[in-house]
Amino acid sequence: MGEANFLPAKVSRTAGDEAEVETALGRAVLPAAAFVSGSPVDGQAVTLCIRPEHFRSAQADEPTVSLGRGRITGSAFFGTHHRCHVAADGMVLTAHLPQTETPDVGAELDLRLTADSIVVLQDGAGV
Repeated sequence: MGEANFLPAKVSRTAGDEAEVETALGRAVLPAAAFVSGSPVDGQAVTLCIRPEHFRSAQADEPTVSLGRGRITGSAFFGTHHRCHVAADGMVLTAHLPQTETPDVGAELDLRLTADSIVVLQDGAGV
C-alpha cells in the first residue's frame, strides 16, 4: 500500500450520499463511497486513511476539503515533490507537496485534500 497517514475520526452526521466526519483537526464532508466497509453510521468511530501525495495546495484547481491546519516541522526535496512532516494537534502527518511549493519549516499548512481521495476505514477494517 505504501506510506499513509491514519487519522481517528467520528461520523457526526450522515445525509444522502455523504457523511460529515469530525477529527481532532477539524470537520469534513466526505462522499459515502469513501466508507470502504459499508455505509456510514452517525456516531461511528472511524479512521481516515490519507496518502501523503493526496494533500493539495490551497490554490488547487479542483475542489478540496480542509481537515485543519498544521505546522511544517521538516521538509526535504525528493525531485518530484517535497516530503514534509506536519505537526497538528499532537500528531505528525506526512505530506508530499508539489515541486512548485516552497514549504518552509515553521510555516503553517492548510491540510487540504480532494474529498474522494480519503479512504474511511470502519470497525474491524482499520489499523
